[in-house]
Parts: sequence; structure tokens; C-alpha cells
Amino acid sequence: MNDQKKKEIESLLESAIALQQKNEFVQAIDRYQQIIAVDSGWAIAQFHLGKCYEQIGKYDSAFIALCKARDFDGLRFRASGEVNTILRRIASSNKLSIADVESTFRVHSPNKIIGSSLLWEHVHPTFTGYVLLAKSWLEGLKTSSAFTVEDKKLSQQFIPDSLLVEKLKITSLDLEIGVMTMNGLLRRWPFTNDPYEEAIPKNNIQQVAQKFVKGKLRWSEAHYEMAEAYLNEKDIFNALNEYESVIAMAPMDPLPFILKGDLLSAVQEYEEAEKTYFQSLSLQENSVTRLKLGINYLKGQLYDKAIEQFSQAISGANGSKIPLSSTQVDDAQFYSAVALFKSGKIDEAEIVLNELLQQNSNNERAIRLSQEIQSLSRLKK
Repeated sequence: MNDQKKKEIESLLESAIALQQKNEFVQAIDRYQQIIAVDSGWAIAQFHLGKCYEQIGKYDSAFIALCKARDFDGLRFRASGEVNTILRRIASSNKLSIADVESTFRVHSPNKIIGSSLLWEHVHPTFTGYVLLAKSWLEGLKTSSAFTVEDKKLSQQFIPDSLLVEKLKITSLDLEIGVMTMNGLLRRWPFTNDPYEEAIPKNNIQQVAQKFVKGKLRWSEAHYEMAEAYLNEKDIFNALNEYESVIAMAPMDPLPFILKGDLLSAVQEYEEAEKTYFQSLSLQENSVTRLKLGINYLKGQLYDKAIEQFSQAISGANGSKIPLSSTQVDDAQFYSAVALFKSGKIDEAEIVLNELLQQNSNNERAIRLSQEIQSLSRLKK
């Protein structure tokens, strides 16, 4: 194509876009068709032609033009129609399972035109799109040898999308991170040449998400910070969800179990806290976790169990690689004395308190408990 012809096409394109912006779609279609008659490989003309057809309700024509725009796109991020046709043919001839995501997305799109309801731009699915993508893969697996007869029976059960999302333990923070990441992408070239202006966070979720997107927090740290924000608002349910989100993604990390256990114990869910602390201990022996478990038993009035945990925390008998600090040792001894006292083992409580006071004669709470025990002893006499 010579320079003169190229200028003519560029002029036609400019006028076609102007007509399209004024909602004069029929006239715009005529201009785009003139461009395509000269060079059908102009992806931008095919794209705008498809959008114009969509506006006037010619959805089949819109789909054809938009597919050509995809196939002629110079930035080949997506598989072309030819590649998809080859894949379908090979799968069919070799009796292989295939997850036809394109067809699934079309069925779930308005007028069967895949657009903003399932995609952020031309590549990345929205969260709803990812859920549909996963379900499409599942449908493909149902016909494969990877599924046993029992698997196939189970896969026939209807599961609402809301339940699937709940099982994923995705929180509002994760969704906001996705939104913020994609908005940042869409505010740069090739989507716009306008200068990028960073949005000012409007709430705690956006504040924490922005820290993550900027690289100031790791993903797990972002969820821990979000949990703290919820706790400051007395929102126990959502705080727990943040810890469970990390557990779902990092089930071998003991820390989120400890933090979840702390929260459950604080709201007097002692049995659930016990289970969660033991899950952490199954991953890593930790004297601090033993101390926390002992305090949980103490609050739940399970004094013998509390005494056992305090003893293990102090001795590190289970091979803990994280010993207690001197302050934590004092805590373990004091709470052990409390548990002994509450369970009626007065003499043993006094022995523990005397040892504690020998190490720190100014320990006020130990002094007060010792005085209380002595007072009760005098009353009994």
C-alpha cells in the first residue's frame, strides 16, 4: 500500500470513528466497509465495524467482524479462530476431551457477544469470568479419563456459584486487588495515552489493596492487616474470613492458624480455638502456641489441660524451635499458678508463685495472687 492510499484509509477511519461517536452507526458501517474493501486485515476497522453492528442489533455480523478483529490483531495475546479450529479438530479426531471456553462464554454473554460482562479488556476475565472458566474446564474433565465413575456422579450435583466462591475463601480484599490491578492496566498504553492518576482510597479495603498493588505488603500481610481493620470495627466474621483466606492458600503455614485461634479464643469460642491451635502445632511445634493454648484452656476452665500446656511451653519438651521470651516464661508460670489455684491445688500454686517471685520480686500480679492464697489459707484455719 502506497503512502497516498494509506492516508486515504486513515482519513476514512477518522471520519468513521467520528460518526460512530455521534451514534450514526449505519453511516459509520459504510465507512468501515470501504476501509476493509481496500485492506480487510485492518483489525481496528473490523473491531469498530463489529461494535457498530452490535449497536444496531446485527449480532451475527457483529460476531464475525469482532472475530476478524481478534484474528488480525498485531498483538497476538489471544489464540486466533484458526488455532481454536485446529484444536477442536484434533480433539475430535483423537477422541480427546476439550473445554470449549469460547463457546461457554458466548452462551453466557448478552447476544452471544463476549464483552465486559466476562472480560476486563480483551484478555483477562473478570471474577465472574474466572468462575465460568473453571466450570467450563470441569465440563471438559467430565468426559475425560481423568474422572472416575464416582467423580462423574459427584460432578452431576448442582452447586450454586455462591457456594463455590465461599469454598474458595475469596474476600472483598481479593476482589478489590483485582479491580485495582486491572484499573491500573487499563489506564496505561495501549488503552489510553492520558496520564495515569492514582485513585485516592475511600475505605479500609481500598487502602490495604493499594498497599499490596504497590508492593508494600505481601499477599498474606495484606489479609492480616485487613483482619486488624475489621477487628477495630468489631467485625469478627470478616476478620475470621481474612485468616481463613490465607489458610486456604497457604495450608502449611502455621501463622494464620495461630491468628485465627487467638481471635476464636478472644470471642470465647474455646473449642474451635483449641482445634485451630492444634492445627498450627501439627505444622510446627511452638512454645508460644502452647502458651496460647494453655490460656485458652484456662479461660474455658479446663485447668488440668491448661497446666499441661503451660508446662510444655516452659520446658519446650516437644522440641519447639521457638522458645519463650523471659516475659512469656513469667506469663506461663503465673497462669500455671492460677490454673493450679482454680483447680484446688493450693500448695502447688504457692510453689510456682514462690519460684516466680524469686526470679522477679516485683511481679505485682504474682504478689496479689500469693496474698489472696495466703488470705484464704488463714480463713480456713
